[in-house]
Parts: sequence; structure tokens; C-alpha cells
Amino acid sequence: MTHGMKISPCIIILALLCTSCNYSFDLKGLDGKGKIYVTCISRGTDTTVFDVRTTVSISDVPDRPLPVTSSRASLTVNGSGAELLRSDGSVPGVAEGSFYTLDRFSSGDVLEFRASVDGLDDVSARTQVPGSFPEVSVDAGLEMYEPDDYSESLRLTVKFMDDPSEEDFYGIIVKSRVSYDTGGNLDPADLPFKDYESYPYVILPDDNDESSSKERVLHVDYDLRNSFEGSVSDVQLILWDDVGFNGGTASLDLFLNHEPDYYFTYQGVRVECRTEYRLLLFKLSPEAYYAAKACYIYMHNSYGDIGLSSPAFIYSNVIGGIGYFGAMHQSESDWIGNPGGLADAGPYE
Repeated sequence: MTHGMKISPCIIILALLCTSCNYSFDLKGLDGKGKIYVTCISRGTDTTVFDVRTTVSISDVPDRPLPVTSSRASLTVNGSGAELLRSDGSVPGVAEGSFYTLDRFSSGDVLEFRASVDGLDDVSARTQVPGSFPEVSVDAGLEMYEPDDYSESLRLTVKFMDDPSEEDFYGIIVKSRVSYDTGGNLDPADLPFKDYESYPYVILPDDNDESSSKERVLHVDYDLRNSFEGSVSDVQLILWDDVGFNGGTASLDLFLNHEPDYYFTYQGVRVECRTEYRLLLFKLSPEAYYAAKACYIYMHNSYGDIGLSSPAFIYSNVIGGIGYFGAMHQSESDWIGNPGGLADAGPYE
């Protein structure tokens, strides 16, 4: 929504210092009139939403959010104007007051966004849609994540060849699908359970490695729109750059809780329940990657919640304001079968 608001902790953290310590700080260069705050990650697969808000100083926070009715915005693609709409609250998934476009973008497209609000400095931001994720191979197997585990985990090993000609940023989301097969002997509508899809939690081999010297794979909660901040309802986006394997083969092991396939009888009919997995593959623009990395660093910083995060954690590519505007190119793997055989679950009760 286009509301007056305090800035996201992933964007500005230093403001909390004044409430956490007895020290005095002179934050020069802040005129107190507020700035335009923009967040947008274009995925190119659905509606692109631009959330435009305004920031206010801590001392001027109102009792309730103030709507910004005077915001204006424009979008160009490769220098040509694109249709930009404003939500009245009736568009599913788009907050009232947010700007959005239904246009689809291709690799190499240069997107430029501009916004203005009465009484504040105008802002602009630019990003370029990256190329597609390289061709991947995925091996699925069962193994112990830790030697003393009681049961095997599902391991997905992802391999691909990196392009040596440029700096690359990659992302992966794991998606699962559970389906029930009666062999045509029952109408699926007669079953008391339905096929469904979800986003399982992924364990990374270095999840417990807190070494700051090691190049680490990052993982953030992603709302499949514009936010990388933590939420139990968001999906897990795993991302990393090509430092350490530029021009070579990248290999990553992803571990999931293993739910074996099984069969049972229902009304005298054999029903087979199978789980499959698919990888959503992302190539990220630098702006999208560094915005997500800033949130990752904040969320994994022991002092972030008490206002002691380093200013180096702040990222913004919005000129004249605050926020981020980035792009992703999304593709997907084929569905991957669940390793292991079918377990007998007996009759359905």
C-alpha cells in the first residue's frame, strides 16, 4: 500500500540505535522530510508489482498509517513506455494503491521505473532482466544427513555449468506435488483427499556453519513477490553467486525430510500416493541478489533485533530514495520422482 511507514529493517537498521543505547549519535545528511521507498522484484512469469511507500522519521510516526494519494509512477522497457496500472484493491495479490503491469519481459530487457510524491524528492531505479538458468541435472537419493540420524533424508544433488563470461547469481526453490492414483477405478472426486502442491523446507549442508570466512549459500523466506523478509508462510529461496566456481561446474546438495510413497485400500480399491519434486530455477539480477543478501545478513545477525546491525548491511539501488528494484528469470526442472519403493499402509480408516 502507499502508506507512510517506518522503513523495513532490511533497508534501515541504524534508526534503532537511539532506542537501544544511552549514547548520542549525529546522523548527518538526513533532512527529516522523508523519502520515497520502492520495492519490486520482477519475475517475468506473472504480474509485476511496484510497492511505493514513504518513510518518516521515528519521531514523526503517526498514530495510524497515512495514505499517499499523490504518488505517480512510470515504467519504460528498453526506452519505450509500458502500461502501468494502479490497484484499487480488487486485484488479487496486489495491495490497494500499488502499481503493477501485466507486461511480460524477456532476457536482456532494460527496465526503468520512476515515481514521485508531492513534497518529496523524485526517485528512479533501473534493472536488467538476466538470462536463463543453465541446463541442470538433478540426482535424487536417500542418505543420512547426519551419521546419528534415525532415518534417511531425501537428497537432491543439483549440478550445472556456469558461464565464465559474466558474474552470475542463482536461486532455487523446491516445490513438491502429492498425487493419488486409483488406476481409473475411482473418480478422484469421490476420494476424501485431494492432490496438492507445497514448498518443503530444505536443509543445507552448511546451515550450522557460522564461519564468516566461508563463502556460504544463502537462504531467505520469499513471498514470491517483493519481500525477502522472514515469514512462516513464505517459501524458501536458496541463492548464491558464482564466486568459487566461475566457469566451472556447480554442485549443491539439498536435503529434505523424506516422505516415502505408499499405497492403501479404499472401498476395495488400491490407491497409490506418490510425491514428486520440481526445482524452480532463478537467474537473478545483481540488484535482486544484493537485496536478498541484505535481508539474509540482517536476519542472521545476532545484534539485529537490538539495533546494532552494521550499516554495511543496507542495500538500495533507488536513486533519490530507498529500496530496491531487481529482476529474475524463472524456469523449472522436470518433476523428479521420489526415490524408494511403495510402502504398504494397509486399509484406509
